[in-house]
Amino acid sequence: MNYLTYLFLAITIISIYYAFKYWRQSKRYTRERFAFALLSYIGTSFFVIIALIGYRQVILDFILLTFGITISPTYQTLIILCLMIFLIASYYIGYLIFRDWNGKISVIQHERQEKQIADNPKYFLLDSWEFLKDYSREEKRTEEYIPKVIQKIGFVSELIWEKQAKELLCLDDSKLYFRDDDWHESHNCWIGEHTFTNNKVVLICKYDELVDKDLLPILAYVQKREPLDKDKIEVIVALKDGDIDKNRTISGYKVRFVSENTLLNKFADFNNNFANYFHFIKDTVTYRKFDDLGLTIEDMYVTSDYKFKDDERQPNIEKFIYEWLENKGSLQQLAVLGEYGHGKSTLSQMLTYKLLLRCKEDKNARIPILLELRGKSPRTLTPEHLLATWGDKYGIKSEVLKQLLIAGRLLIIFEGFDEMDLAMDKKLRLQNFISLWEGLYYKNAKLLFTGRPNFFFDTEEQEICLRENVSGENNYGQTIYLEFFSNEQIKSSLTKLANQVVKEEIIILIDKNPKFEKLISRPSILRMAATIWKKKLSKHKNQINSALVIDEFIKSTHERQTNKGGHILYEVERVYFMEAISV
Repeated sequence: MNYLTYLFLAITIISIYYAFKYWRQSKRYTRERFAFALLSYIGTSFFVIIALIGYRQVILDFILLTFGITISPTYQTLIILCLMIFLIASYYIGYLIFRDWNGKISVIQHERQEKQIADNPKYFLLDSWEFLKDYSREEKRTEEYIPKVIQKIGFVSELIWEKQAKELLCLDDSKLYFRDDDWHESHNCWIGEHTFTNNKVVLICKYDELVDKDLLPILAYVQKREPLDKDKIEVIVALKDGDIDKNRTISGYKVRFVSENTLLNKFADFNNNFANYFHFIKDTVTYRKFDDLGLTIEDMYVTSDYKFKDDERQPNIEKFIYEWLENKGSLQQLAVLGEYGHGKSTLSQMLTYKLLLRCKEDKNARIPILLELRGKSPRTLTPEHLLATWGDKYGIKSEVLKQLLIAGRLLIIFEGFDEMDLAMDKKLRLQNFISLWEGLYYKNAKLLFTGRPNFFFDTEEQEICLRENVSGENNYGQTIYLEFFSNEQIKSSLTKLANQVVKEEIIILIDKNPKFEKLISRPSILRMAATIWKKKLSKHKNQINSALVIDEFIKSTHERQTNKGGHILYEVERVYFMEAISV
């Protein structure tokens, strides 16, 4: 009995260790592991309780021999009673942790949640049993639940040319109207109407240009169905290939020949649809100045370096992105990750501006759509709603954006995915990415995601959401990481941010203090430091850290607002209310 008691005590201690481990690392383990470890603890400790009652002296001898402790007989009963209370209390606490588990969700737990089955004590035993059964099952049901759809996402089904041509022409002329049953398969044409002129409209869909004699049978078919005067029938030939928009008369019919590319160029016109968007981005980058510096984003911008995961530093992230955009044969999508202050938002804005300038020179260049995800819930929006939310701001129809996206004429920049709504719930995070991929992932699309890597709880989740390492496919996501500024980039940035005296003082301190150099290698911290160096930081040269820089920058901001005059609040009041808001 002595050896058996020692064995159960050992198992109890091991079970406690693993139950504690699974609880503390709940972001890595499902609750079935925790349930099994806790059940093992309960089973063995129950035997220990019996031993405490029936074999009290055995337990006390064990404690004495193991730890060299002498226990007075007066306290033996009290100690045993305390141990029993501790064990019973730990059972209850363990169940509460199980019931309110906030770690990884298993396949079994997900199924219960989908059926809205409330947890109760019996599932504690069932989950422990399921964990044991997993050793004999090929499909592990106690492993983490990952929506299969995000691993199987393919391209969004593209419209066949017959339907796409109809949508393009209706966008070009909103008075055109075709019903779903207006399609005539035998002659590859739609027969609809023009709601303004009341003329019949014949839309003939072809991939390349036709000779006149090929049109004659179609026109004869239309005349037989619609015995109208020829001037009451409008004929449009929509061509998938080529670059054409011309009118001709054939057998007395006025025929317009127009190609997809011509229509798309019309929709992408910067003097029409995208004029407001271009001027908004231009003002953001080149006109609006930071009060503390009197400089614009364009004035301060220095191109960052990048690297692939566990790889060497590479120069000029912009060059890499341009090469990725121009590689039409590649189906890879791109994610740019960076920590706080790395300049992700600045990169997105400058990249958008530079690409828009390209678009003004090259009408076939991809138009960058800077779509901020801050505070948004893509899982609750259809792709059309997401595009409409963006397009309404600039007077651009979501249908136009969709057609340009299908044709490979857009770059969608999803900026700030780490600030999406309800980001703390893993299931909702996955659903957000599913919506983005499923709704906008056309074959010719280019998608770029930016955000912080610590948005994801682990590497596995990052690979799933950004489609990294999708085996056997060419349509996967590629991730690159923004690098901290190098010494040369810091000096280049200081040339733009600070006067010569401040620049020299900061550079001298960089050479003396590697920790300070690492601190201001973040572009945002560098800007703060340069802004308040002369007034606030130069006297703290040997004690500077990120907290001091941010604190002094906030103080300086409060002072500047107060000194503008005409203020409603004094500086101390601003500080008080801003601290309250922060809390």
